[in-house]
Amino acid sequence: MIRDTLELLKNGSRSTMDIAERLGVGIEDLRQRLRILEDKGLIQKVTDQGGGCSSLKCLGCRGSGCGDSCARSFSGTNVYVLTEKGRRVVKSDS
Repeated sequence: MIRDTLELLKNGSRSTMDIAERLGVGIEDLRQRLRILEDKGLIQKVTDQGGGCSSLKCLGCRGSGCGDSCARSFSGTNVYVLTEKGRRVVKSDS
């Protein structure tokens, strides 16, 4: 599950609910695992400020150019992203 979580995040930020749904796990179980990954410095929680499709943290399109509507619906959402250390771990496993 730890590796699966890191793999999901290598393609961009994800909310707790999104990660739980994609991995098929409960929110509380996932939150414990996310805390472990945060404590190890592999991920960090950030607040998505939206900002339209130019925002790398845009949960709607991740910068593909669909317009401001996708980012506005997710603005202010807490999401998780890989840290540089996390990216190195995922890359070394590939």
